[in-house]
Amino acid sequence: MTFPQIDDTPAAVYSRFDVAFQPALVIVKADGSTETVAGAVDESLLDQIISESI
Repeated sequence: MTFPQIDDTPAAVYSRFDVAFQPALVIVKADGSTETVAGAVDESLLDQIISESI
């Protein structure tokens, strides 16, 4: 992997953000709400998610 990963062996973070498997992406918005995307995210989808979250 070329980016940092967390060690979530007890699944505390996965549970907090309702992530059942990897790959997954959780966006934490400015208002504190979250959006979880299950599965791989390409650059186009990531750009869309970020622009909608601002």
